[in-house]
Amino acid sequence: MINIDIPKQKKIKAEHLVLDFNGTLAIDGKLIPNVKDILNHLSKKIKIHILTADTFGSSENELLGTNCSINILKPSTHDKQKMQFVTDLGKDNVIAIGNGTNDALMLKTAALGIAVIQEEGAS
Repeated sequence: MINIDIPKQKKIKAEHLVLDFNGTLAIDGKLIPNVKDILNHLSKKIKIHILTADTFGSSENELLGTNCSINILKPSTHDKQKMQFVTDLGKDNVIAIGNGTNDALMLKTAALGIAVIQEEGAS
């Protein structure tokens, strides 16, 4: 569990970290250097879930050896699937990180939503 105390906000006791894959952890289907080590380090404190449409068909291979679950989304409504995943985990216990339009609902739903800007930008 990771505890986060943001002034003038409710304290967050996060049990789950939900991450987008492409554009957040990977560029063009390839993990950003050192991400695997960081994920494994974080997994000692929090359960990690990676949500992906697997556009490049590489996520399972790229994440081999990481202590996280990989969830391949159905072909449509990625934004709603990601939001529902966070809701099902218990949104008050979730930190979510993403960069795309299909991450917006997930980021808004989680106790803490973090938008990142990598090489492909953010929407």
